[in-house]
Amino acid sequence: MKNFDKIMAVLDKRKISYLRSGEKTLFITPGICKNIGHMEITASFDVDRPGDVQFCVSHLGKFTKNKQTVGMATCNALNEKYRWVNFHINSDNEGCARCDSILYGSSADKEFLKMLACIVQIVDDAYPDLMDALYC
Repeated sequence: MKNFDKIMAVLDKRKISYLRSGEKTLFITPGICKNIGHMEITASFDVDRPGDVQFCVSHLGKFTKNKQTVGMATCNALNEKYRWVNFHINSDNEGCARCDSILYGSSADKEFLKMLACIVQIVDDAYPDLMDALYC
C-alpha cells in the first residue's frame, strides 16, 4: 500500500502521533484541541481500493434514551452546517463524526493532511453543540 506508507511518513515528519493497526488502519491523535481536548481519529483504508479512506471520530458523548431525540436533531443541524463531515449517533448511542476521501497520485499525503485538519477543526467546533444536547 504505497499511499499508506507515504501517509505514515508525512505523519512522522509532522510529529503527529498515531498507532498502526495492520495494513489498513491508523489511530491518529492530532494533539490538544480547543473545545474537545483529546481527540482520536481512526483512518481506515480500503484494501480493495487503496485510495479510499474513511476518517472517524467516536466517543463524542453517550446519548441515553431520553437524549436520543435532541442528539439526532443536533446531528442533523450539524450536518446542515458542515459540508465535509457527517455527524450521527451510532448503535452504541455514541455521537460520531465521519468523512470519506479518495487519495490518489503524488498528492495523496497532502490531501490526507487536509482532510485530517478538516475533520479535527469541524469536530472541535461542533463539540460544544453536542455537549449542549447532552447536558442542557
